[in-house]
Amino acid sequence: MTRSRGPSALGGGGWQGGTRGVIALCVGAVAVIGAVACGSGSSPTAASSSPTAASSPATTGSSPPTAASSPATTGSGLHLPVQLLGLNKNTSSVARGVASAFGRGLGAAARADFRGLHGAIYGDLSGPTIAVFAARWTSAAARRAASAAFDKSTAVRGVQGMGSTDGQSFPAGPQGGALECGHATSSGLKVIVCLWADPMTYGGVVYVLGSASSLSDAASKTNQVRSAIGA
Repeated sequence: MTRSRGPSALGGGGWQGGTRGVIALCVGAVAVIGAVACGSGSSPTAASSSPTAASSPATTGSSPPTAASSPATTGSGLHLPVQLLGLNKNTSSVARGVASAFGRGLGAAARADFRGLHGAIYGDLSGPTIAVFAARWTSAAARRAASAAFDKSTAVRGVQGMGSTDGQSFPAGPQGGALECGHATSSGLKVIVCLWADPMTYGGVVYVLGSASSLSDAASKTNQVRSAIGA
């Protein structure tokens, strides 16, 4: 598979350094997924089942469990459950490395904007796979995020930062805020990226390897993810 370069610039004037840093991490996460997907075929495997239901592993396309099923709670009060959208959280060393990068790989600008940024990969990296991240705004950033225009701009520029040129806005569901989704190609993979911003949280889902069939499908699934993780 041909590997492509990421976007050369992650946004224009006025886009916060914190959100730019998060999008850079998303590009890096897709690069990791692409490296495994384009490799020799010996891809890391996801956890075969939920810790609470070892005899009944979830399969892609099955109904997502409730968020109460043994979530990994973050310091921000958000939680990343063991399954999302019927996909198990990937516990391979590769996926853990990506998750760790979201927790520690941000500069001072992002730490000023976010509390408890966490990310995870769901899926086995050889079939439908998603990368999820979410954080709560700090109190200072939340004052800016109270503006609907700020939320819209943050979501739009984030999708553009992933390299998308066809971003569309979608209803953000009961959680409110702004939701933007678009197609992109990153590290040789065709992806759909959806980002949301609301007065309390910022986050997104990157859909790869057939995990979403269209922008509207990805938007609907992203609202499901938001509900499941408490965003």
